[in-house]
Parts: sequence; C-alpha cells; structure tokens
Amino acid sequence: MLVILSALHHLMRKVDRLKKKLRRGENIHRALERAFNRPLGALPHLPPYLPPYVSNLSMPFQYLVLLLTVTALWKEIV
Repeated sequence: MLVILSALHHLMRKVDRLKKKLRRGENIHRALERAFNRPLGALPHLPPYLPPYVSNLSMPFQYLVLLLTVTALWKEIV
C-alpha cells in the first residue's frame, strides 16, 4: 500500500511539472502570435510573466532581452 501511495505521489508531482511546462509553452505561443500579428513598427507588449530582473531593466534593454529570448526559442523550434 505504501509503495502505491509513493508512486501516486510521484506521478502527481510529475503531472504538476508537466502542467507548468504546458502553461509556459502556451504563454510563449501567445507571445509569439502577438509578435507576428502586430502592425509593422509597433513595439511588442512585454508579457507579465517575464522574470523580475527583466522588469527592472530600462525599456530598451527589456526589448533586447525579449528579442534574445524569442531568437533562442526560434532556434529550438526550427
């Protein structure tokens, strides 16, 4: 019985981690959709889920971090 409960607990933790990864992936997907669908020349909206250290940077550096992040994601996708 204890083995079953331990295995169940392990599976529940794994499910929680997968849900978190899914939410992050969905957030990234929405951010990329907005980036591709916004008018030319419009500045991107900085999503609220960026790490705190990015929010504390000045605006040009925030966009630079966002651009570098999107570039790294694009490399993973392609």
